[in-house]
Amino acid sequence: MFQDIADEDIADSLLSKENEAPRIIAFKQGDELTGLYIVADGVQSNIDVKGGIMSAVVKLMACYYVFDLSYPRVHAYWLYSKSF
Repeated sequence: MFQDIADEDIADSLLSKENEAPRIIAFKQGDELTGLYIVADGVQSNIDVKGGIMSAVVKLMACYYVFDLSYPRVHAYWLYSKSF
């Protein structure tokens, strides 16, 4: 999550490498969520901030399902540990 980042620095924050796992990038100004993106493999997808972080997490999980991707080890461990 990036807080109080200048508009001209947002594009640099959304860069991703080829074959990089999908992840959520969030931007805040003060206490307000101003931007949500899923970025991966050099592509950015803007997500409506009205749905909040939970909506972004659901869409991120859908990306893994739709594109038949394996979760990175750290994500898989986190999901597994939260289920018990």
